[in-house]
Amino acid sequence: MRRLFLLFTILLILVTACKNSKKDWTQQEGYKRQQDSIRIVDSLKQLREQEIAYANQLRLDSLARVGEERRMLEETSRYHIIIGSFITPEFADEYSVYYESLGYATSIYTAENGFDLVSAMDLDNFSEALYQLENFRDTVEVEAWIYIYP
Repeated sequence: MRRLFLLFTILLILVTACKNSKKDWTQQEGYKRQQDSIRIVDSLKQLREQEIAYANQLRLDSLARVGEERRMLEETSRYHIIIGSFITPEFADEYSVYYESLGYATSIYTAENGFDLVSAMDLDNFSEALYQLENFRDTVEVEAWIYIYP
């Protein structure tokens, strides 16, 4: 009887161990699936963060490029306070002579549209050109304007 009891006990332990190992296996599979899902979500988050960083870098690069282009344009451009625009070159010459008699160092530029532009001042700095334009409009010519000529 002891043998039978011992055999029955061993059999019961084996059956219980098999059931527990099956539960452990299914729990391990669920855990593995959960970990895989977490890894996928983390990978997607990393990709999104990389996209955002790349977009920010592109934005900063384009701002730097625009700033550099603006700086180069400002360095190479000359700003002219235009007091008259004429289609007939003789009129531009007469206007230039008149303002030279007032003490301005005038010059005449031909624009892309074919007009002759009479300039009263040539400046290198845009902010200085704006300041001089306001003064010029207040004291000499109300309809003066700035022309940017390379």
